[in-house]
Amino acid sequence: MAADSKAKLLEDAERYVLHGKIRLAIAEYRKIVELDPDDVLILNTIGDLYLRQKDVAEANRFFSRVAEAYVNNNFFLKAIAVYKKILGSDPDNVEVNSTMASLYAKQGLGMDACRQYQRVIDLLEREGKTRESLEIHEKIAELDPLNIGIRRKLAQLHLAEGNGEKARLHWAGAARAQAKAGDAAGALQSYRAAIELDPLDLESLKGFFDCSLRTGDPASALELLKKSVAAAPDNPDLREMLGRACMETGDTESAIKACKVAFSLDESRYQSFFPAAAALIENGAYDEAMECLDTIIPTLITRRETGRAVDLCEQILGKDPEYAPSLVRLAAIYSATGDSARCLSVQDQLADHFMSQGRPIEALEQIEKILHSDPDSEKHRQLHYEAFTAAYPDVPYAPPAEGPGEAAAESAAPLAAKEYGDLSGESPSENVVEVDLLLNYGLKDKALSLLENLQRRNPCDKEVRVRLLSFYKSEDRQAEAAEQCLLLAALYQAEGSEASCRNYLAEAGQLDPGTAGGEIDLAEYARSRGIDPEAVKPQFKERSAESPAEEDLSGDLLDEFMAEGPLPSGGEGAAADGAESGAFAAASGKSLEEQFQEVDFYIRLGFEDEAYSKLAEIARAHPGHPELASRYEKLGGPKPDAGESPAASAGGEIALFDHPETPPDDGLQESFEIVDVDAASDPAGHGDTAGTDPFFNEMFADLMDEVRSPEVQEAARASFEEHFSLGIAYRDMELTDEAIREFEAALKGIEMRKGDPQVIQCCGMLSTCFLKKDMPRSVIRWCQTGLDLTEPSSHEALAFRYDMGIAHAMAGSADRAMECFDGIFTQDPGYRDVAQRIDELRSGPNGR
Repeated sequence: MAADSKAKLLEDAERYVLHGKIRLAIAEYRKIVELDPDDVLILNTIGDLYLRQKDVAEANRFFSRVAEAYVNNNFFLKAIAVYKKILGSDPDNVEVNSTMASLYAKQGLGMDACRQYQRVIDLLEREGKTRESLEIHEKIAELDPLNIGIRRKLAQLHLAEGNGEKARLHWAGAARAQAKAGDAAGALQSYRAAIELDPLDLESLKGFFDCSLRTGDPASALELLKKSVAAAPDNPDLREMLGRACMETGDTESAIKACKVAFSLDESRYQSFFPAAAALIENGAYDEAMECLDTIIPTLITRRETGRAVDLCEQILGKDPEYAPSLVRLAAIYSATGDSARCLSVQDQLADHFMSQGRPIEALEQIEKILHSDPDSEKHRQLHYEAFTAAYPDVPYAPPAEGPGEAAAESAAPLAAKEYGDLSGESPSENVVEVDLLLNYGLKDKALSLLENLQRRNPCDKEVRVRLLSFYKSEDRQAEAAEQCLLLAALYQAEGSEASCRNYLAEAGQLDPGTAGGEIDLAEYARSRGIDPEAVKPQFKERSAESPAEEDLSGDLLDEFMAEGPLPSGGEGAAADGAESGAFAAASGKSLEEQFQEVDFYIRLGFEDEAYSKLAEIARAHPGHPELASRYEKLGGPKPDAGESPAASAGGEIALFDHPETPPDDGLQESFEIVDVDAASDPAGHGDTAGTDPFFNEMFADLMDEVRSPEVQEAARASFEEHFSLGIAYRDMELTDEAIREFEAALKGIEMRKGDPQVIQCCGMLSTCFLKKDMPRSVIRWCQTGLDLTEPSSHEALAFRYDMGIAHAMAGSADRAMECFDGIFTQDPGYRDVAQRIDELRSGPNGR
């Protein structure tokens, strides 16, 4: 019925139109719309009829309904056509113009949309509606980011509204658009406006600097950069740009200074040194160029990016083949990167150069380096003779040392090993104790230099990186500290220690929030820093799977040595008197000889009760053995009765320490008190008889086999590193008592083996801590323990003997102090101030 009615109405309306009866036709069409409101054809027809009647407002009302229907059904082009019809009769309609612009944008017709929005802006500005026009400007900027006029106008509008940040963004956007269009001068004006709003806007400063170079006016950029650097002196980006600007203005000296500051703030800024060095070389200033490269060569070696430094050195040699400093740097780089063939070739050139210049001493140094690497070279042996006789004509000829273990090998070590570190080796860091002592005596620069050398020599050495981390944190160098945390995390991840890895990752995030969040590929990060994580895994497994058959007697003593109970009486005095640098015996079972070795070890460490107990055990099994008497003689005779103090029986053995030391606190007093509280509390002298029970010994042996399992040892190592790191941190914070506790805790549960760098380092740290607390007997005990674990000629042994000498001097034993210092002086006369200390002892009241 409705369809029939609509058809009848449509027929009547069309007839009215044919007869020119428009009003009647409109009435019939509106009846149809009442029946079907969504009939866009009828709505459009009604609009056309109203236009014929010159009723624009009513026509546009029906056209708008048509356009809205098309928009709702996503027929945007049809809607645009209808809106154009509306604008044909009402061109200043802001709403229709704006709607039509948005439809152009939805359809992807950006240029048409911008033109339509511009029409809206003109209409709004005519009406004085500034705020509304700002929003339309923003829409145009979104559609056309390179519209310079709109960007500049937006900057001005936002500035007028008091929104400086948005104004700065649009000035910078306008400048980028102008620079891209080739209008460098206009871009400079826009960039300057942005920089005036924010002098630390790095992006605008960089853009301004680049445009100033294009216009040939770097001085203007230099002026702005100086102001920005004054506002933020610790910003490496600004410092680096300032260096470039100084280079462009010909001020090379200031450029290098700026680059050095940037490099000190961020080591990754080494690239800026290359153009500075190249400019110096071009000007013939080779010495300054070498000084420039010296700043970054260690970093280049660490990052395996020495190619450009080598090119610059060779560029100098191309201009002046006899320029020795360039050859010296090349030799250092080749040595540090393990390129022995090129290193020898350059050293050969250096030797020939120095000989031709009449400088035989320098030539001799290079020849000895060559012979250290190639001892069979007859040519260089002959050259060595010629150089030596020329350098020392009145001295009998001394041939070069054979082998790297002799004293001369140290002097013949490659320059890179002394200045930049040797990366070709994978040996553990044997000088870490020396680092700790240098830090303890306040020689931070030397300690840092040694640490960096050790890091380059063996990038996988975690002990070195732990100290670097502690050093950087103490110096508030957060970026470098975070880098060490990430590298430690990578090393622990490679070893399979996920807990330690997570801890260091968390610490890195605290030090440098930029490393927090997001996934970091630790393996790739480590490789970018010259570390191969795959090389770490076998090292860790090899250590953790170490055969327990090689038994170290110190492992049996550790619980006694680090016990929370009292120290056996006479311990420290005996350690001082019975000091012998003996080696630990390795055995799979405890023969009679090994049991006597165990007694000797107890005696060396001053554990008299343990020594007496072990001797009694041996005496029961082997009564009348001749070795028993000699051991009792070392202890001052057979063990006294319970009523007699063991300390008294030692008599003169502990006379060195007339005054008991003041321990750090109550907790440490338990470990280092001279009086044997256990013995005093047991007047009957029964003590603990477990050690003499064969069944107990068997149980103890089974327990020790379990303790020495790879899994337990791995856990013990992880615990050691955690406590040791805490000890280092406490020591850096001058919390010596807490540091001692942590270093002691680090040694608990770890098996002490000869040559173990971790245990040696811990002994060194304990000796330095007790030196700080003026407790010489404790210093002597830890130094002696460290000496038993080190090679006699090692750096650590020298350090331990040095501290032991100081402790003896503090305790009033000048003779024993002299023995320690004399031994050091014989091995290395230039070691620290040992010569001065010997002179002081000799000139003292008890001097010889």
